[in-house]
Amino acid sequence: MDDIGKSRIRLSHWNDHNLEHLRGYAEVAAALDKHGLGQAAQAIREGMGLIEAANAKFRRALDLMPAVGDHTSESSQEGGGDHTHHHHHHEH
Repeated sequence: MDDIGKSRIRLSHWNDHNLEHLRGYAEVAAALDKHGLGQAAQAIREGMGLIEAANAKFRRALDLMPAVGDHTSESSQEGGGDHTHHHHHHEH
């Protein structure tokens, strides 16, 4: 797989992973609200907005990239088809 294909996979993964985290952040903010910690909850929600903005940029980058197979590159012959994936071992 070439660099563009790998980049598409990574951007898609980051976008999806960020969406998972956003759900967790919303739960924490709601819990803090429930305990009278509205300012802390608001700070989390503001951070969530930054993550949502980053995801919008990731999606924009994906839109600007050619679809897999729509480009040619010397690197498409390099590296074979390996795809390195990491696993997260933390609470979502």
